[in-house]
Amino acid sequence: MMQFYMPTKIFDGKEIIQEKGQLLREYGKRALIVTGRHSSKINGSLRDVEEILKQLDIDYRIFDDVEENPSIENVVKGAKTYEAAQFVIGVGGGSPLDAAKAIGVLLKNPNIPVEKVLFETPNAKALPVIAIPTTAGTGSEVTPYSILTVHKEQTKRNFNCKIFPEIAFIDVRYFLTMHIKVRVHTCIDALTHLIESYLNTNATAYSDGIVEAGLRLWAKGYPRINAENIDETHMNYFIEASTFAGIAISQTGTSLPHGMGYYLTYHHGLSHGHANGILTSSYLRLYQNQEKVKQLLTYLNMETIEEFERKIDSLLPGLNLTQEQMQRYAEQMMSNQAKLKNYPFKVTTEELFMMYKQKSSQAESNR
Repeated sequence: MMQFYMPTKIFDGKEIIQEKGQLLREYGKRALIVTGRHSSKINGSLRDVEEILKQLDIDYRIFDDVEENPSIENVVKGAKTYEAAQFVIGVGGGSPLDAAKAIGVLLKNPNIPVEKVLFETPNAKALPVIAIPTTAGTGSEVTPYSILTVHKEQTKRNFNCKIFPEIAFIDVRYFLTMHIKVRVHTCIDALTHLIESYLNTNATAYSDGIVEAGLRLWAKGYPRINAENIDETHMNYFIEASTFAGIAISQTGTSLPHGMGYYLTYHHGLSHGHANGILTSSYLRLYQNQEKVKQLLTYLNMETIEEFERKIDSLLPGLNLTQEQMQRYAEQMMSNQAKLKNYPFKVTTEELFMMYKQKSSQAESNR
């Protein structure tokens, strides 16, 4: 059986909020804007949202203290900013969009304990969420996921609800001011979404078709991925690839690199895209259906895993992990059933250890 579900309405274009912002009337008269500390102010997205809300006479408050990799405590703080809100607008990269979804759940369910509603109530509803992305990485504007840092577990977890944004407003103007490092890491994150969806237990003809289109777009953008100033055409390639990637993982989920990367983010401070990206060439080698890996590489205009590794790893610093760290992370990953079940073959602790070791050894050999 194959199924496909994508309820988010996507509006993509320059000044799209000014053109389609009247749709926000449908969601109430009180909005909570959830964003980070700086980027939405710099790229103009926050200003545009505030202006349209004022035009529509919608009262709003702003929570602009979203952490990178938001924690449970962070989203609880955000929910307290405007408990009377009728809908939530997430503005920014994956962290603000993920936080907006979690805050929407908390505001809709104020009488359920926080961890219970986030992680033990799969049918929990949320206030309507509007997503305005400003990085081309997570695809959170079209996924039902919210990845939260859980300090007591020293890792990150997806909440147990399925909350798709009602609307995604995508405007290339908001992406052009990204720092080069942020652009590189987030675009690589989108690439790992495409790859992990394609090499996945849950892959279907529908998701594979979306991945193929996304990989071809990503390959078109690649020559300018770390350019000092990226043009709108190449940025749009990455934006579309990221949105396609989000649609794809909404059908399949992610797999081993994401689960393994969470430990690198939590314990070593690597960005989400860096952590996933540095492990991906090892994942391509591990994957037992090498014919599908070869097909994937053709969509990227690459011939071998070695070529992929050179191009991606040249954009990312390597790892420097101890044997004890690699062993511990591999053992912990073996208990992550949500990610293991998305890998179509049996995997051992030793194989996961070697995925870390291949990249850590490389980092040491390149010194």
